[in-house]
Amino acid sequence: MRHYIRFFKKGEDELAGEIPVYIDIDILKKKYCDEVYDPMLYYSYLMKPDDTQFLLQYLKHYKFDFSNFDYYLECYS
Repeated sequence: MRHYIRFFKKGEDELAGEIPVYIDIDILKKKYCDEVYDPMLYYSYLMKPDDTQFLLQYLKHYKFDFSNFDYYLECYS
């Protein structure tokens, strides 16, 4: 199971890109979900501009552009 941050241009449904996530699942669970309802982070989670500081701890080489894109944490097996 892999987690990715997928992003879409605002107002569009077409995928603009994805970033592989190498953040420990326990850290992601604390930030994005209730372990009881989604223990493996299978659901899609909308990321917000407030998440930038958290994300940049782990994804230092990526520049997030929340004004032009919507970002989602998603899972693929």
